[in-house]
Amino acid sequence: MKKELCELQLCELQDYSEVLCILDKISIFGGLTRKQLGVIFKELKKMSIKKDEVIFTQGGSPGNIYIIQNGGVKIVEELSSESLELIRFSTGDCFGETELIGIFPYIASAVAIIKDPETGIRNVCFHRLMLIDKKHFVARIVENRGTDTALKKAGGKLEVAICIGNSVPVLLAAATSLPHGIDELKMANALQKTKLVKCKTVDIEVPVDTEIVLEGRFTGEKTLEGPFLDLTETYDRIREQNVIE
Repeated sequence: MKKELCELQLCELQDYSEVLCILDKISIFGGLTRKQLGVIFKELKKMSIKKDEVIFTQGGSPGNIYIIQNGGVKIVEELSSESLELIRFSTGDCFGETELIGIFPYIASAVAIIKDPETGIRNVCFHRLMLIDKKHFVARIVENRGTDTALKKAGGKLEVAICIGNSVPVLLAAATSLPHGIDELKMANALQKTKLVKCKTVDIEVPVDTEIVLEGRFTGEKTLEGPFLDLTETYDRIREQNVIE
């Protein structure tokens, strides 16, 4: 790609409603409230870019998230004999966010085990976990499913065991939607003998052959989780989710 940067003309944004409508339709901002979008709006700067000007080049690190209000932008690779257009962005799209989006590390394959505070029945499932500091994750909890239901019963505070490095039967069981009240570890045991061992600091049993077990609790607090680059190579939106300590 060409190694020259365009000069960008900056000016104040006046069209508050129009830009907020664009922000609200972008998946990574989709979970934010109008007030939170307003905070983002205050940080925006408007740039006027001329046709064929270069915004950033291959090998460089974009320093901004660019949101297209009007017009279009194309990503082009300069080959020896021709220019190859890789992708084209249009009004409402955002790009250039490599250094700013997805900056938090994730554990996406861990299995979380909790117990229903009323029945004591285990729930085993996948929750993606965003590491926010040395002692805390924020977990994506799907609404009205097992963990969410148990958390509501417990007032948001609940013990949890996070299992990393599991057997295939445990992974299959955790990924299966069983009828309410059925322990997924029973399914894992039916597929292959799965011995359990009790955790040291929480009242939860985990598969004995799990490589790593993190024992913790949902604190009752919530913070922003995401954005997360999903299997479809699209960003899942930002939401307020439960914190695990």
